[in-house]
Amino acid sequence: VIRLGDGITLEYFSALHWSMRALTGDADAPNLGIMILAVISGLSGNVVTSFMIGEVAHILGNSDPASTEYRNTVDNLNAFAAEKKFPAEMRLKLREFFVSASSMFRNVYHRKMLLALSPGLQKTIAKEEIGRYISKMPFFRYAIFRQLGTDSYAPESESHVEHERLICSRGPDARLRAVPSNFGQRFR
Repeated sequence: VIRLGDGITLEYFSALHWSMRALTGDADAPNLGIMILAVISGLSGNVVTSFMIGEVAHILGNSDPASTEYRNTVDNLNAFAAEKKFPAEMRLKLREFFVSASSMFRNVYHRKMLLALSPGLQKTIAKEEIGRYISKMPFFRYAIFRQLGTDSYAPESESHVEHERLICSRGPDARLRAVPSNFGQRFR
């Protein structure tokens, strides 16, 4: 209840307490000290809640660093074009390029990350990324097999039924007769 006639400070805190109580459904405060405490606690709770919502929004907004870098680049382009006072037609062309090249930005971002890795890790990632495609191509399977310098290849573990022995025939019609499922995993 707003108390009138007991002084301006009490009236203002009563009004502020009433408005916060209307928002939160809090109980009534019998005197000025409890009203001030209730107002300070309510305001600090609102501040903490707003910071938490802001942090969650920040995490969700920056969960994809490649997209964040792309958006920052487009923002920098817009600021640069405005600063240099480019004509509207040129600004439109620049924006269209960036919209059409958005997937390229993602690839460039990932390439920068890969270049920061050691050559051994780059090789491991390349084998994981494209090894399954290369192992399906007979020419590359034969080239890898020839790199071994032997005429046959037997997997280390003979306990798996799906593994077969590879026999290489030489000459113009050279090919592998059987390819084990883990063939690419033996090479480093």
